[in-house]
Amino acid sequence: MLNYVIRRVLYMVPVLFCIALVTFLLFNVVGGDPVLTMVGRHANAQTIADLRAELGLDRPLYMQFVDYLRQIVTFDYGRSYSTKREIMSMMMETAPVSFSLALPGFLITTVLSIGMSLFVAFWRGTWVDRVIVVVSVFMISVPSLAYILFGQYFLSYKLGWFPISGFSW
Repeated sequence: MLNYVIRRVLYMVPVLFCIALVTFLLFNVVGGDPVLTMVGRHANAQTIADLRAELGLDRPLYMQFVDYLRQIVTFDYGRSYSTKREIMSMMMETAPVSFSLALPGFLITTVLSIGMSLFVAFWRGTWVDRVIVVVSVFMISVPSLAYILFGQYFLSYKLGWFPISGFSW
């Protein structure tokens, strides 16, 4: 069993490396030039070159990727290009809000899933089993964004139970 766990953990390394590579390429090659976003279109070439050097964007792409991997491993994500604030502090500020939104949904779906599974197991092989399985497959096929929009429309807009936007403790 220990060999199996070690083997699975080692399989995780190339997968995480590939995920890091794809996200790096998406943000740095396809995403456009952050320096032009920061300084605007009418900046002179010297200002653009200085800012590229300061941010390390003038170095070869593979060196930028090595720095990206180092940042991931050390949890030192640097500063945001747009706000100039530490990214980790921004994440720590917003993490409680994200958890407060995700945790109730996780708990509700876990309780509903286990309850429905027990119910279906009790009525195995009957029409009740088939109906619940079909409904479950249909429900899981709907994108989660549709549930979010549905919840915002009915629970916030129509029933007024929650604010549609904003967050306060």
